[in-house]
Order: sequence, then C-alpha cells, then structure tokens
Amino acid sequence: MKNKKIKLLTLGILSTIVISSTPVFASANNSNSIAVKTASSKIITTSSTSNLPTMPINIRPAFTYGQSDGPSAQSIINSGETIKTGDVGNAVKQVQTACNNWIHSVGGSADDYVKVDGVFGKSTRYAVTVFQDNVSCGPVDGEVGARTWAALSTHK
Repeated sequence: MKNKKIKLLTLGILSTIVISSTPVFASANNSNSIAVKTASSKIITTSSTSNLPTMPINIRPAFTYGQSDGPSAQSIINSGETIKTGDVGNAVKQVQTACNNWIHSVGGSADDYVKVDGVFGKSTRYAVTVFQDNVSCGPVDGEVGARTWAALSTHK
C-alpha cells in the first residue's frame, strides 16, 4: 500500500513538472531525477518515468465563450453536457439568474444572491448545490444537468 502511495505521489509530481512550463516547478539542480520524501523520512529518487503506470485523462474542458456570448443553457443541456465550475458564458448567466430568482422566491436575502457575471465559480456552485438539496431534483453535485435545469428553469 505504501509503495502505491509513493508511486502516485511521484506520478503527481512528475505530472506537475511535465505539464508546467513555468520555472517555479523546475528542478533547482537541473537534473532529470526527482526526489520524494516519504512519511518515514526516506528519500526516493527516480530518474525515469517509464516504470510509472500511465492513466488516461478524460477531462472535459470548461467552455469559455466570454461572459455574454455562447449558447443558451437549454442548448447545452440538450446536447447532453452539463454546466459546471469553470464554465463561462451566457448559459452560466442564465443559471445564475435562475438561482437568484429561486432564492428570492423562497425568501432569501440580498446577501444570498449570486453575482450574475457569467462565470461559474464557487458561489454559483454553492447556490446550485443548495438548490439541488432543497428541491431534490437529482444528485447534489453542484453541476447543472438535465434534471437540475428542468427544475431551475422554472425560475428564470
């Protein structure tokens, strides 16, 4: 178990170094080896990534259309996608407006409102999560899928 944790930690560090193009993550000694200090104070050094397992990465990039551009929330939902953290555009503004309308309808205060800026950040995710929890419209995951949008769109 300890070896698996060390391999995963090493993989994470290697991924950060390989992915990053900034000098902040560069090795100070310009060597090709990486040292990892374990909980038992042992230092493990590797100079090759060939013995590390490869894992597929399936990440849907966030859509970024600009804060007032892009398709509607309904068209994104119809295409089978979700609207979630990191997304930017008109669809996010529609989600934020619907969340604010719902907050108003249940007697929320102005402090509870989400800023309608077209950026799906922490406050929008929180508002969606609270909505999902209160309305029981599907999984409480902070993402706007078909069932959440069907319930939320009645408040747009």
